Amino acid sequence: MNQLTAAHKTLPMPTDVRVTNLENGRSLVVTINDRGPFVHGRIIDLSRRAAQLLGVIRNGTAKVRVEALLNDKGDVKYLAKAETAPEERQVASAAPKKGPVTSSELAPPKAMDVAPAPETTRKIEPVDAKVGSEQVAATDAKVIQKPVVPTEIYIQAGAFVDFNNANRLSASLSPLGAAKVYQVLVNGQDFYRVRLGPIYNVEEADQLLARLINNGHTEARIVIE
Repeated sequence: MNQLTAAHKTLPMPTDVRVTNLENGRSLVVTINDRGPFVHGRIIDLSRRAAQLLGVIRNGTAKVRVEALLNDKGDVKYLAKAETAPEERQVASAAPKKGPVTSSELAPPKAMDVAPAPETTRKIEPVDAKVGSEQVAATDAKVIQKPVVPTEIYIQAGAFVDFNNANRLSASLSPLGAAKVYQVLVNGQDFYRVRLGPIYNVEEADQLLARLINNGHTEARIVIE
């Protein structure tokens, strides 16, 4: 619990991932070394030390983005995010694979000022700290601080290629809250997503998700945009 590790349901072990707390802009690299979390609406389980450095330790949960880093061959393994609906998964799996993407940094033209980098890297020195009544061991880590971009939480109850099916589901969810149908293009295919929200905190999202699942909408999930 004092190392920079985490649990994920599907990523290979070990895989290094960058976890970004979307609520405060902090990001940190951790290593996947366990399976979990086995709770609806959760994508990753952080160690105590990682949660402390990312500012998650106080509330226990946060809106996050999880990105897998390059492996030893220089390939991008995965972008870990909430599962898509079954219909969208079929289209995504049939999409052609894209070639590798490379990038390089160009020198600025002469006699021109260079703008400062949009993000800064802050090294957290290995010092002991207390979390509650427990002592946290020293760990060397690098936290990157980025600007906070506003995000919203939704509950997605389903996604359909037929608008009429999406409209019927939206109407059936009216006792649970205001549902809307959103049209989106996925790999050249139109889909109609049925979502409730926006929801203003993780606790409310958890409660609404549980209500949907208990009412038989087992494909429902939390999404952040």
